Amino acid sequence: MSHVTIMNRSQLFAAATAISAVGFLAVPAPAHAGPMFPLPLAPPCNQYAFVGDFSIRQDDGWQVFFSSTGPAASGGAVAVNGGDKMLGGPVTGGIQGRNVDFTIRWSTVGNPAKGHYTGVVGDDGFVHGDTYNEWGTGSAHWDSINRPLGCNTPAAPPPPPDPQVVLAPGVTDPPPHQLGPQVVLAPGVTDPPPH
Repeated sequence: MSHVTIMNRSQLFAAATAISAVGFLAVPAPAHAGPMFPLPLAPPCNQYAFVGDFSIRQDDGWQVFFSSTGPAASGGAVAVNGGDKMLGGPVTGGIQGRNVDFTIRWSTVGNPAKGHYTGVVGDDGFVHGDTYNEWGTGSAHWDSINRPLGCNTPAAPPPPPDPQVVLAPGVTDPPPHQLGPQVVLAPGVTDPPPH
């Protein structure tokens, strides 16, 4: 084989490699392409909490507002229906994991009523649920509307500390496994070589 032939093959191989590399770079990505598998954006939340103002919209036209921080629902609630009807009352209950369960004692003139609200927190942090009054004569579906709930999952406990060697009273040397690398003797050798 001559030197010229080897050079021509090398040049052909280099040209083919360059063309292939350019071809890979020129292939457009499909429109609206996403990852091939779902990527976790945040760790899952095991305990949600109120983060201040909490607003819900019921499918019967009422909107309810109250403010709480943490997993407990507390304070006073206000409800409006088209601006001309307004109710108020204390809120009790809270959030257990993803389950929301609170009660509002509405202070209506001459006819106090208790509204019971239950719901589930979605992956987006918004709550969707149902409400009914204590007499069972009224119910509605509701959704939280102003902001998602916060995640109140406690942080994982820190890892345990590395085990420490505790020596018995009067012992000054640690056990052999704490001394570092040991010399491994070949079969039949009884004394290690000198250093």
